[in-house]
Amino acid sequence: MNNSDNGSLKFSRFTYILICSLLIVNTLALTSHEALHQVGTLSIMASLLFFLCLFIYYILHNYHNIDKLFHLYLYSAMYFIIYIITFFISAENNSFSYLFALLSTLSFILISSHNQWQHKYLKLFAHITSGIIWLVFLNWLLIELIFDGYQSISKNPNSLAIVLFCILYMQLLTFRYSSYIGRSYFGLLICINLFLIYTTSARSVFLSILIILLSMLILLYSKKVFSKIFSIGLILNFGFILIYVQLENTKIGQFLNEVSLNLLDKSFYSGRNEIWKQLLPYVYDKPFFGYGIGIDARGLTSPAHTSHNQYIQILLESGVIGLILFLLLLFSIWKLLLRNLTTFESKLSACFFIATLVYMNFESTLFQNNYAIGLMQWLIITLGVIINPVEDSTRVKGVQKE
Repeated sequence: MNNSDNGSLKFSRFTYILICSLLIVNTLALTSHEALHQVGTLSIMASLLFFLCLFIYYILHNYHNIDKLFHLYLYSAMYFIIYIITFFISAENNSFSYLFALLSTLSFILISSHNQWQHKYLKLFAHITSGIIWLVFLNWLLIELIFDGYQSISKNPNSLAIVLFCILYMQLLTFRYSSYIGRSYFGLLICINLFLIYTTSARSVFLSILIILLSMLILLYSKKVFSKIFSIGLILNFGFILIYVQLENTKIGQFLNEVSLNLLDKSFYSGRNEIWKQLLPYVYDKPFFGYGIGIDARGLTSPAHTSHNQYIQILLESGVIGLILFLLLLFSIWKLLLRNLTTFESKLSACFFIATLVYMNFESTLFQNNYAIGLMQWLIITLGVIINPVEDSTRVKGVQKE
């Protein structure tokens, strides 16, 4: 593990390969095949333990570098302390395992924010995941051949769609820094990936892709305007939650439903409005500290469903105080990304970050609910925080010199 004066680090080749391998194997937990699911679950447990140990090792040897990411450390620590408090008020039997997973995830966020990913390992990651794209595509082509609700061996179409979405980041990054032959190959893969996402009919991922495109356009237009979309995005997110639960029986709501049925052949109301409508009174009942870490929304809704919303899940677990600290943690990462907007990695990470903020309005993957996706999302978000200036200077017209 090598360190530099700016607080960044470079892992050994073995560590990079191990991280990539774990993140990929973790996604097996999302499959419907029991044996593969068990492998993925064990991989997630190994990942969480490994990232926690890796972080402890880094801190013991490089505690003086904490000030390089001071605010990120500060809000991560405060967020974890709030969850320690909620641990003692939690009625969940497995709340300690949730606390361990939260600590490990925060450790991964911090260690990933310090890390300078070398392009050869990102390319390796992209090439390995390209195998997943080919397998999923061949399964669609030779076996299923459907254009609505395709899920391959995943538990549901949404799980497949978000895995493909995360892989898309690595494909775009590798496309940017590949030779012309590499660009042709990854250009084809990107097209296949987008097509497969289309076949899943996962509207939350459709919206995320649209948000990325809009974010890129705003970034091209003005960095000053782009710097504001974090706050704008959160305001729109919270406004959407409050409006969406009341919209179904209004004239505007019925109009939007007709438009959705005509364009997508799906109702505008996915059922999340009913879930959130049932959960919000619980949020209002304990607004400050919530019900404790690990609270399961399935015990509060009928029929039983998860919250399908990261913000509501955090409000249920740790109340408004926990949500504020979570948003401060996100904002500290956002500021770090804005600092490096001269690089393609940071631009891409920032755009995916905004898309993730929107995606969290429909799923709770960053913490607690889905570590296979959450860890990959955190990698994508934090990858643009630390940039290697020497490596960056070798790029000529989008092609990295080897």
